[in-house]
Amino acid sequence: MNGSTVSTILRALLRWWWLVVVAITLSVGIGYFVRTEQDDIYAARATVLVGQDARTVANDAFRANRDLLTAYSVYVRRQTILEPIIDDLSLGIEPDQLNEMMDVQVNNDASLLEILIFDTDAERAALIANRVAQELVNQSASGGGAGVAD
Repeated sequence: MNGSTVSTILRALLRWWWLVVVAITLSVGIGYFVRTEQDDIYAARATVLVGQDARTVANDAFRANRDLLTAYSVYVRRQTILEPIIDDLSLGIEPDQLNEMMDVQVNNDASLLEILIFDTDAERAALIANRVAQELVNQSASGGGAGVAD
């Protein structure tokens, strides 16, 4: 950039400084208004230990553990798991709505299934997350294949 280009840009900025200020002020104001109108979203996490710790098992058992974790990550979203939770906590929502509030993450290395619940009420999110984990344990095929870690 030569001197004339820089001076041309500076002259334009000095001439239109008010437009830059108005644009920034308008952007900040709109952003603040939009954010204050939104509800806060809270996340609660319940962790379930499935099978054995993957670090202590052989290769074949590790694959079986991984498959079991994958199966539980699908199973936890089924209506047979979610409907008793909705009824027990009197949530007044459909299983599909509870599924939308939930994220399930699999940690194959530690044989953990993490259930995250997102809600506008922090206490309700924690209740739901813990209840989902407990229902998964209650309905597990062997009764001892999964245990609540925290």
